[in-house]
Amino acid sequence: WTCSGEPSVCTINPVCGNGIIESGEQCETNPLNLNSQTCVSLGFTSGILGCSAGCQFDTSACVSPPVTNARYVTQAGAGSRNGIDWNNAYQGLPAALQRGYTYYVAGSTTSYGSYDFNDAVSGTQYITIKKATISNSGSVAGWQVSYGTNVAIFSSLSFSSSYYIFDGVTGGGPGSWDTGFGFEINPSGGSRGALFSGNPNYIEIRHSNIHPTSMSVFAGLFYGGGSHSKFSYNYIHDVYGPAFHFYGTSFNWNNLTIEYNYIARVKGDAVNHAEGISDSGSDNVIVRYNLWEDISNTGVIAEIGNFNAVAQNWEVYGNVITAVTGSYSSSGVITIENDASNSMSAENWVVYNNNIINFKGWASLKFASGSNNRAYNNIWYCNDAPSYSNYLQLNINTHDYNYYSDCGVVWFSPSANEPQSQGADGLHGDPFVDWRNKDFRLNAALTGWSGTPLPPPYDKDMLNRTRGSDGVWDRGALEYP
Repeated sequence: WTCSGEPSVCTINPVCGNGIIESGEQCETNPLNLNSQTCVSLGFTSGILGCSAGCQFDTSACVSPPVTNARYVTQAGAGSRNGIDWNNAYQGLPAALQRGYTYYVAGSTTSYGSYDFNDAVSGTQYITIKKATISNSGSVAGWQVSYGTNVAIFSSLSFSSSYYIFDGVTGGGPGSWDTGFGFEINPSGGSRGALFSGNPNYIEIRHSNIHPTSMSVFAGLFYGGGSHSKFSYNYIHDVYGPAFHFYGTSFNWNNLTIEYNYIARVKGDAVNHAEGISDSGSDNVIVRYNLWEDISNTGVIAEIGNFNAVAQNWEVYGNVITAVTGSYSSSGVITIENDASNSMSAENWVVYNNNIINFKGWASLKFASGSNNRAYNNIWYCNDAPSYSNYLQLNINTHDYNYYSDCGVVWFSPSANEPQSQGADGLHGDPFVDWRNKDFRLNAALTGWSGTPLPPPYDKDMLNRTRGSDGVWDRGALEYP
């Protein structure tokens, strides 16, 4: 007994080894009683839990988790659900994520649902969400093959904080434009695929298959604005509404890169427009190495709205812009509207080495207002409403070395302002290997009418080949051979 105070209060001292877990004891030694605890329940990865002579847990034979900033996520969760390995995976992404950590997400046959990335910023530390693959997490305890082979599906994402990477790891880009994705995002009922609120910064979304569950409700897939972000190697398709919906000056971007994406079947109508990029004055935007297919309404890229805004410093290069079904029509490849309903302008845009093939509608660069805008080395082939005046309209201040052909039959004469638009020899017939099956390589060297050399970063094509290395800087998106 232990007694203290006046009057005295006496308590029974715990006795280790009496078979009873008493106050101050974690376990008992005789008989061994660990109070239903194990190494894993105490936060270790494995091992044998013991009880010391003082009836305290003995963790000396427990295996500590590796000192790492990796955590593991499954749809059902497992074990203690602390994310330290696959045996103890989180059940879905936890509500609060840790800066500097990478979360590996297992594939599943059911959706992870929607998720809001809203964690407080800590300097420039990213939070990375990666699709689990056998190469990046297959050696971690508890790995199952299905974690790598199944796709990880989300219904929608929203970003109200900064510094995130959402990476499906595989799929997308030349050779796998629409296959092999680790992540899938399929919003429904008018939800956005990715919503950006409060103008977050430093967001990257890549290697994801992004499409609504149906095309019956109007909603842009990427909606909102921000800065210093990048969307890469995604398949964005079958949407009723803009693929990238940046309409309104509160949704502008600054320093945005859109690259190696396949954007297909973007549907709109007279009431609800559905451009590839619907913008109202974003600045410093790079649009490169994308495949745009079957885009409706005002333009593949459109600056629209009565905002009296200027979109500055856009670089549009190395893209392929085409149509397949014939059911989608657009009034421009790039359209800068300035009329009774729109007050937009463009300054310092470059449009270099793009392919515009089989475009339905008006395959034009229409800059209704702007200055210092340039177009070089582009190929227009087999488009609707073909004529030189319909291809380069208004305020493209400097343009030359472009190629215009009506399905290889009619050749348009260059204007006085574009003396090198055809070159001396001119190709007859289809200049591409098989554009109908997404092989947009040139089928012959453009001897005699090369494009004009351009400085980096325009000296690489989408296959990372150096332009002009054979002595000919080819026109169009892809360098020969």
